[in-house]
Amino acid sequence: MADKDRRELSEKSSLFSFEGIKSFWSKRVAFEFFSKDSALADHYANERTWHNWLAVSNAVSWMGIVVAQMSKIARVVRPEHYHMLRYKACICQVVAIIVLLIGSYRFFCEQNAISEVGKRASPWSLLATGVLILLFLHYASYSQY
Repeated sequence: MADKDRRELSEKSSLFSFEGIKSFWSKRVAFEFFSKDSALADHYANERTWHNWLAVSNAVSWMGIVVAQMSKIARVVRPEHYHMLRYKACICQVVAIIVLLIGSYRFFCEQNAISEVGKRASPWSLLATGVLILLFLHYASYSQY
């Protein structure tokens, strides 16, 4: 019974071992293309798309940094609006993290769809990110200061 329990434990913790990480990496991240025609082009397009998600996240993050720096000026000019700008800077950072997480999730879903012929990922993440950014812009433009 001890050998059976040891085997079950090693199977359950295989994801956290080096072999589990190596298997995950080779199956989900750096896999071999069997149909080299369009799968390689799709993979490169997927990587470019992830880099664009990263660029959007980076832009929103930098916008938050600029707003945080402007809050230091606002502390001198209008002290009552100081905290509102700090909250907006924090919201920018949270939105940037969410956009990057959605982009990474979409990257892995598309990567999985490329590896399995005939399967396509759903476009819900594009809609979710668009709604998130529109809500953020609406809040940023109509709130006081």
